[in-house]
Amino acid sequence: MPSYTLLNIMRFQDHYTSQIQFGEHNLSNNLNHLASLQTPKYNFYCKLKLYFK
Repeated sequence: MPSYTLLNIMRFQDHYTSQIQFGEHNLSNNLNHLASLQTPKYNFYCKLKLYFK
């Protein structure tokens, strides 16, 4: 078993936090793109989102 130092754990956490934020950024960009297209699929998605709030 490798011994994890606090610094390693913090680096690991930073890496994954930034990965997650990047993913969320991409997701919101994709949703904005869909919104600009105003496809029936996107409208359906909006209705679902409202329904499951």
